[in-house]
Amino acid sequence: MDEQELDGVVARLLQEEQYAIAEKTLRRVHAEALEANRVDPAVRALGHLTGLYTMQESLGDAEDCHAEIEKLEGTAWSLVSFSWFYLYGKQDFQEAAVKSEEAIARARQQGDTSALYAALSARGQSLIKLDRSAEVEEVLAEMLEMVSQRKKLVPGDELLLLELAKSKGIAQQYVSPDSNDRPTLLSGTGFH
Repeated sequence: MDEQELDGVVARLLQEEQYAIAEKTLRRVHAEALEANRVDPAVRALGHLTGLYTMQESLGDAEDCHAEIEKLEGTAWSLVSFSWFYLYGKQDFQEAAVKSEEAIARARQQGDTSALYAALSARGQSLIKLDRSAEVEEVLAEMLEMVSQRKKLVPGDELLLLELAKSKGIAQQYVSPDSNDRPTLLSGTGFH
């Protein structure tokens, strides 16, 4: 089954609330892909499983899938995704901070500034939740530096961090003062 076909089958099964069949299908695709030493389809199936398990609040199973994706891919993005799971799905802010720090290190090693920017945002959000505001300022300073240097990144990854920082009154020198608009980094570069 190719990726597009798998995506369609899973979407249909979830829409029909056929969760057990979706899980069985995904587990079969995952096992077959591993047996054939095909990482991409295995990771795709695991990605769908993380969504299914998170939706069903089976967070231990979702965590296991994220751990396997990280092991199979070894990319900064797999670590960023794992940090998001801890941050938003499990709301384990300590683990989110740890996983985002791993993502930051991997992104630097791989030279992936887009993943680095997203990982910094996840780290900043985790640190706010852990009441470590001085470290949040360091994160925002690095993100501002990246924006100012026009590094390759995904604009928008910073929004949740900036909204959270603004709501907590943290790092005012980095966050726009507008009360009605979405906050932006105060870069002076025209890039927001």
